Amino acid sequence: MVPGPEVFRSLCTELERRIESDGGVIVPNLALIFDPLSSLSKSLGQKLDKVGKVIRETPEATERTLRAEFDIRELVNGIRRFLRELPDPLIPSTFYEEFMEIGKCPIDSDALLRMEKLIIKDFNPHHST
Repeated sequence: MVPGPEVFRSLCTELERRIESDGGVIVPNLALIFDPLSSLSKSLGQKLDKVGKVIRETPEATERTLRAEFDIRELVNGIRRFLRELPDPLIPSTFYEEFMEIGKCPIDSDALLRMEKLIIKDFNPHHST
């Protein structure tokens, strides 16, 4: 598997860290945070460039930079930007029905195994990391 770009991985890690530390506030507001109408602004692109530079030059400062530079919406929008710019949709249309079927099942070890099998066996490498 090819790992995702460092900036993307850092954004995901920071989002996970914030949910762990402040999930009681973040989780109930996920619908607002993931607002499909929110824009992927030019200033977000500049911030992402800045974080990319920090990662390359001083990786140990990445978490501190993300905390200082990004509010929760910007973290989410940075992740969305990466996903939108993938060369193919994250979930190819040929797999949509199977994902929906698995999603209707209770989340147990069998469903997780089916999902893992589908992702590892059939997805493009840059979508399975």
